Amino acid sequence: MAVPIEHSHGLPEDGKTVAPQFEKGDGPVERLILCCELGGSIVIWPTCVRPVSAEAGLSSRFVMSKSQTAKLPATVDPPGKRSGNLNRRPWWRRRIVRSLAVVGILLGLAWAFAIPSRLLQLQARRQLMNGCPHQAMNWLKWAGTLNGSTAELEFLKARTYRVQGEMNLARQHLEAAWRLGYPVEQLEREQVLAMAQSGQLRDTEPQLSKMLTDSRGDIADVCEAFVTGYLRTYRMRQAERILTAWLADSPSQPRSLILRAKMQIELLNWKSAEQDLRRVLDAVPYHAEAADLLAGVLLKQKQPDAALKVLPVAVKAPQTRLSAQLRQVECYRLQGNEEAAGQLLQSILIEFPDSLQAHLELGSVESDAGAYGPAIEQLETARKIAPNSPEVRYALAIALRGAGREAEASEHFEYVAEARKAVAEAMSLRSKVEENPNDASLRCHIGTVLLDHGQTERGLVWIQSALEINPGFVPAHERLATYYEGRAGESEEFSKLAVTHRKRSLTP
Repeated sequence: MAVPIEHSHGLPEDGKTVAPQFEKGDGPVERLILCCELGGSIVIWPTCVRPVSAEAGLSSRFVMSKSQTAKLPATVDPPGKRSGNLNRRPWWRRRIVRSLAVVGILLGLAWAFAIPSRLLQLQARRQLMNGCPHQAMNWLKWAGTLNGSTAELEFLKARTYRVQGEMNLARQHLEAAWRLGYPVEQLEREQVLAMAQSGQLRDTEPQLSKMLTDSRGDIADVCEAFVTGYLRTYRMRQAERILTAWLADSPSQPRSLILRAKMQIELLNWKSAEQDLRRVLDAVPYHAEAADLLAGVLLKQKQPDAALKVLPVAVKAPQTRLSAQLRQVECYRLQGNEEAAGQLLQSILIEFPDSLQAHLELGSVESDAGAYGPAIEQLETARKIAPNSPEVRYALAIALRGAGREAEASEHFEYVAEARKAVAEAMSLRSKVEENPNDASLRCHIGTVLLDHGQTERGLVWIQSALEINPGFVPAHERLATYYEGRAGESEEFSKLAVTHRKRSLTP
């Protein structure tokens, strides 16, 4: 049974329309528009009717039976001049409202994700200031997951990869930042820093003074890039000059302390390097690179116990894990714990099967234990990786002599004596480089000697520094062409470099 509608709140008994009488206090919830089911059993006017009680809500007194609805006029015009007995909004208005609601939700979600992304980018900048680019990249990856790729995010990734020395990746993200509308002037500035950091100082050095006076908030980035470039090309005086000014302005800046420690290590000033590295770890206890370098400095001073205390930080970080584990091996050997050293080396080779240093150390451990057969096997593997390494050839000679193969051992001993003499003479020329920093021939000679005797990375840097001074220096192009031709099968990049340097070597 249906209950009739009260006269003051809907249709009167005669079916005529009566304007609803709103009471003071009627709210939007009470002014709901109730619709009918198509062909259904109820019709409720779009009026604003107060329910009988709070408990009842929209009570059954608003319900009419089908027989009552049949008595209603075919056409009724309630307030608002809506026509038809089905009091519904037009379909197009409902679609617009729904679309606006969806847009509002999406904008709200975008705003909600943008703020955490911003905070993650700020954390990444903080890690870069601390000299921890790998941690910075982890924060940036999270930011990209939350908010997608943005111009600023791509620029920060480019800077982070540049600091890590990943120049190809840095270039890719700079291009992405440009496509997304990042300011061109800032992108060009970052390219200059990348060139300076790589040691390409011929074209970038004239811009240094301007960049330092107009740092735009990135004076630490400018100093770091140029100091790194100076250290790569063994221009210690220029590097020290910038570091002195930088540290005067920011005495506890971890990035400047790390760079000065690297310079002191190159100059064999172990105590000074140790002091700087400890200051970095005091400021940033999780600084993996500082922990790894400090352990190496302590080992140079024959302090394996102290080195083992700082190494766990470096072992946990992926970028320093291999180096730190090899330093642990060296600590165990200095302590006389050959068994622990051998076990650790076995696990290292499972994780890093192509590690030259791990094969060398394991071969040395086996040789010292009298296991000359396994030692020779490990050292021959190391020799395949670095055929001209004096360290590998010397360890192999020791093992061969222990196995009674004197003739083979003698050949390796002779090579080692010659190599060590050549490298010592070349490195003694560094003082002359300081006196004549623009002598391309001297730089090329040092680089060639190092490259020919197993110190590949350092040798390449010295030869490339000669080309920075004199881009057309033929002997440097000849040596680089020979080197890259020997490795052309390893990658397309090496093949291209081989062709480039060979062409330059043939150009008068």
